[in-house]
Amino acid sequence: MAQTLKVTTPEALDATVNFLKLNEIRLPITTVVDGAVVRLGVEIAIGKTVTFSIIGTTNAQFCSQDGTTLLGKTISYGEGVRSVYFKTNGNFDLSISNKHNIKSWGADGFLSTPNSSVVGASTSLDLKNLKFSPYSQLSGYKIFKGELKSINKTSLTLLDISTDTASTNQVTGELTSSVFNPGLLTNLLISGNKNITGDVSTLTLSNLLRFSVGGTSLSGTLPALNANIVTLDINNTNIAMNLSVLNGKNITSTFNLAGSLAIGNIENIGSISKAEIFALNGLNISGDVSKIHDNCYYIANSNGMEFKNRKADLSTTFWTNKKATRQYILATERIRLVSGVDQYLIDMASLDLAPSSVSGSAYLRTISIIGTRTAASDAAVATLAGKGVTVVMLSSN
Repeated sequence: MAQTLKVTTPEALDATVNFLKLNEIRLPITTVVDGAVVRLGVEIAIGKTVTFSIIGTTNAQFCSQDGTTLLGKTISYGEGVRSVYFKTNGNFDLSISNKHNIKSWGADGFLSTPNSSVVGASTSLDLKNLKFSPYSQLSGYKIFKGELKSINKTSLTLLDISTDTASTNQVTGELTSSVFNPGLLTNLLISGNKNITGDVSTLTLSNLLRFSVGGTSLSGTLPALNANIVTLDINNTNIAMNLSVLNGKNITSTFNLAGSLAIGNIENIGSISKAEIFALNGLNISGDVSKIHDNCYYIANSNGMEFKNRKADLSTTFWTNKKATRQYILATERIRLVSGVDQYLIDMASLDLAPSSVSGSAYLRTISIIGTRTAASDAAVATLAGKGVTVVMLSSN
């Protein structure tokens, strides 16, 4: 019996529906402030052109940077363009004609509101919709969601999918060596994505200048770091490390070890020149606090319910003598000194507050110590009070 091929054609597409086109991607824009000028940061690749369109029943339009000139609902840009401005109105979709022509998602910020502290609009983007796009940078706070494995590592140099642990936009999955190219990626920032798991000891991080994974579910022991690393954030994780890996490093940007499983001698962070160091909250540390960098004017080692791991009450830090090069008072928050309390107070009484401490918050003018002092430092405490410094002695954590 002869067989025939039967072809059934679908019903005609509804002409009133604006269907997604090949290679097109749409960002759902939710207006927070009606009439705000919002910047979309995307960099168009060399030799490429991208058309942007506003879709939906809205009066939103593209506009000039200052918002004074309206440019309509459709606009095209060529290579090198990093900013697309629009005025908000209601909720709508922002269409990008060819996602493969975008080199950088989140160039200088994904969605921002120039000249305003109030965010004008929000959006979200599932990583699966960019799975095969050859981008080199992916960056946006509380923007991305989906599976970590959907990231295209082929040409990726910067990955910043940081979020808030309470945000609905979350990325999930296991961070392994297959997720990124260790020889290419220089910035790995995934903080706040609480469902990202993995063992950091299996990763190669020696090429990274920024490594930020606070609030994730990563664990393991931190491997060797880049000598020039500028950002390190492992707060509220089960990541372990010895402070010795920081010896000689000057982390100039974010530095946060609070609530992690980091341990070790505080002298190993003596090369970090940050003015304020909260990074040690909750940590069981040891060593001579006087070896802290001269530019540091505040340091904390308190325990608090907000920290995942709370072992600061086990710290065995102490004070010997201030460095001859220290110019300003080192304020403290619940630093446990097992010895040298009197000498510390006497040393601080011989110094003045840093200019930023004088005009700053009260904690920058507070010395809070867990330890025991004697009458030998009574005069020092009085001198410090005259300089506007409050000394608080605590018996335990």
